[in-house]
Amino acid sequence: MKTLSIVTVVYNCLDGFKHTFNSICSQTFNDFEWIVIDGGSSDGTLEFIKKNKQHISTYISEPDNGIFDAMNKGIALCTGQWVTFMNAADAYKNKTTLSAVFSIENLQSYDFIYSDMFLIGQNNQPVRTIKAEKLTKHSITKGMIACHQGMFIRLEHCPKYNTKLNYQGDLDWTMTI
Repeated sequence: MKTLSIVTVVYNCLDGFKHTFNSICSQTFNDFEWIVIDGGSSDGTLEFIKKNKQHISTYISEPDNGIFDAMNKGIALCTGQWVTFMNAADAYKNKTTLSAVFSIENLQSYDFIYSDMFLIGQNNQPVRTIKAEKLTKHSITKGMIACHQGMFIRLEHCPKYNTKLNYQGDLDWTMTI
């Protein structure tokens, strides 16, 4: 069993997927499976996935009912101890990000961990930092205190996304944990 399952959702985002592909493949931590859920792309994304399938543990390409349906398909395929999402056009800060996460002291005593996020704009320029606040009933009412790209949850505690929501699915998902 792998330590981590990384789920990537993509739909007609070839350049963004290539960016995510390079970020994931460059990680120094490699005890993970990578699950790619493609919504039936027609822009060359699926061809790129197939060409590079040796780096991807599992992929499916079929229409879905939106991002949260696709993320649920990914969760259903996970076998790692931990789950995280790194969707098309998302990237880790550097090649040692996952190594840092999985070297946290007493990691076995946690079920859910999350981190700060950095929003990057055009030309890789930082736009702003999303500081991960302490998860409390009060802090969560202010909106997302962290984004799914910076969240890691033990598979046995990973809820499914509410597919009836068009927005705030991550907030609802976090409140379900």
